[in-house]
Amino acid sequence: MGFEYIDYDNCIVNLACSIMRYCGIEYTHKTLPEVDKVIDEGNYGSVALLLFDGMGYDLMKELLPEDAFLIRNLRPPIYSVFPTTTATATTSLQTGLYPAEHRWLGWNLWFDEIGKTVTVLLNKEKDTDKDAAEFHVAETFIPAESLFNRCPSGVTGITISPFHSGAIRYPDGDLAAYFDTVERICEKPGKKAVYAYCTEPDGTMHLTGAKSGETAGFFRMINDGVEKLTKKFPDTLFIVTADHGHRDVRYVILEEEHPQICSLLRRDISIEGRACTFWIRDGCLEEFDRLFEESFGDDFILMSHADVVENRIFGPSENKDYERFVGDRLAIGFGDRYLVLRKGTNESVSQHSGITRAETLVPLILLGRR
Repeated sequence: MGFEYIDYDNCIVNLACSIMRYCGIEYTHKTLPEVDKVIDEGNYGSVALLLFDGMGYDLMKELLPEDAFLIRNLRPPIYSVFPTTTATATTSLQTGLYPAEHRWLGWNLWFDEIGKTVTVLLNKEKDTDKDAAEFHVAETFIPAESLFNRCPSGVTGITISPFHSGAIRYPDGDLAAYFDTVERICEKPGKKAVYAYCTEPDGTMHLTGAKSGETAGFFRMINDGVEKLTKKFPDTLFIVTADHGHRDVRYVILEEEHPQICSLLRRDISIEGRACTFWIRDGCLEEFDRLFEESFGDDFILMSHADVVENRIFGPSENKDYERFVGDRLAIGFGDRYLVLRKGTNESVSQHSGITRAETLVPLILLGRR
């Protein structure tokens, strides 16, 4: 399967900047002209971003029939960001910033401040249920304020999510409750900018696979729910997208299958299993490169720290602080393998964070008055 580097001028960051433009919030990157045109011509009273976790463009095209409501309204796809994972992509959508700028580079990050690898959204020590600290580590050391909390007077910013702090909550995984909550918010008067995050179909794909019957069923329920919702509120522009796509993977436990590689590491691996960063012992870089290329060259691109920065893999940034999370080497997945350090890490049938089309391309659907 081929791979797709992120086009950082046609990605979810640019979508966020279009929403910021609508709200009257200062933005720093290009907008999406297609979205701007629809917003301007429609003169909408509100904008609602419906984000379905993991609902990639290619999977939508494959799992939904051609006459499905969402398929009929598909526009050309846009890109996620790198890595194609929830912690990074949703932060970009909520800030209008590239990963290198907001610094939430992945699911797990090493923090020098506390000497731990932290699962940033959950604020847990990696691969445990133990709190990483008595405070929220990522929000403390790499704060990223949501645009939906910065709306000016005259625009009400609202977040709907089962877990975001300050959000209007609904039961995780309950699609009916999700749509009911969005509908209740849309009924309220006044100009609004709504961020409505749904954990599905991602949760189902992790458990059952990217193309399972269960996954297809969730796609159909999402399609029907969006159609019903959007027809009720012609004065609201509904923007439907995803944070990333999905693909089925094979797990590799490095400590069991590649102990020589592990012997060269000075710290746990981090970021993601398909966007994997390595800190390597002094004097061992050449040996690590050789062993990694022999073992994983058919599934991963291995980049040095300098190459990652030079090629702006995490997007452009004047702030270099993100580099502290990159490590000595970064392995970028384009095959079907997913790397974990040790046994005990939760394994999923389907995953993301790599650069295959299935992971990088997300839908852009604009629904409002015709």
